[in-house]
Amino acid sequence: MSISRAFAVMLLSVLVIFSSVVLLSITDPSVKLIHLVFESVSAYSTVGLSLGVSSGLSTAGKLILILTMRIVTG
Repeated sequence: MSISRAFAVMLLSVLVIFSSVVLLSITDPSVKLIHLVFESVSAYSTVGLSLGVSSGLSTAGKLILILTMRIVTG
């Protein structure tokens, strides 16, 4: 039972991060993909690290990061 739960948590985490990266790449195509991945993983894990890309994102991109953080803490 615990292995199933661990797998489910891992799968949902990857799904949220992947979705966040895809949406960010649509809203902010000029930003490098590796930077978007870093920002998404950082937002998901709520560690507060940034490459300085967050301030240059569009409003939609910032909202995506906010929702990514909120999914974890909510």
